[in-house]
Amino acid sequence: MDLKKFNFRDPKVRNPVLIWLVGIGLIYLWWDKMFVPLQKSLKDKMAQEKQLRNRLNAILVQKPRVELLKEEIKKLEVEFSDLKEMFPDKEEIPKLIKQMTMVGLISGVKTTRFLPIEDLEKQYYVENRYNVSIVGGYHEFGDFISRVESLPMIINISKVNLEANAAVDVNKKVDQHTPTIVANFEMSTFSSKK
Repeated sequence: MDLKKFNFRDPKVRNPVLIWLVGIGLIYLWWDKMFVPLQKSLKDKMAQEKQLRNRLNAILVQKPRVELLKEEIKKLEVEFSDLKEMFPDKEEIPKLIKQMTMVGLISGVKTTRFLPIEDLEKQYYVENRYNVSIVGGYHEFGDFISRVESLPMIINISKVNLEANAAVDVNKKVDQHTPTIVANFEMSTFSSKK
């Protein structure tokens, strides 16, 4: 083909060439301004979708554990409640007196003294101490100690001193409900340090 034979002034030659050139220019503009940005946006959306799918799959894998974790939380809350009862945040004298009174009534002893004494502060807790005196029978005192030890809070009993009740005449016959001994002891409970 000889380019000299082409006459670009001839509309039969010029118009098709111009149409081809304008068409190629339009295709390039469409490619550069429409197709490439759409393709980049599509790749970004696909990457984002992959991230979201991975995240969803991780969540779906953990979903069966949610119920187990909820059950475990309930169990732990019950355990925590039990521990708070054993080891309260603060000293609970009214509650302790009520419990001691109930235990005394059940055991058949009478509390004659319940006197708070100086607390001992330790590194993580406070030892709340009390001087306690009760009157009752020897076996009732043993039952009382057993029941106090089984209360939900931690209670230590120390410095126990048992004496014969001076109010009882040893020459007279006594029945089983007569308070024959006086027990003095130190009782300690524990509370968390604030």
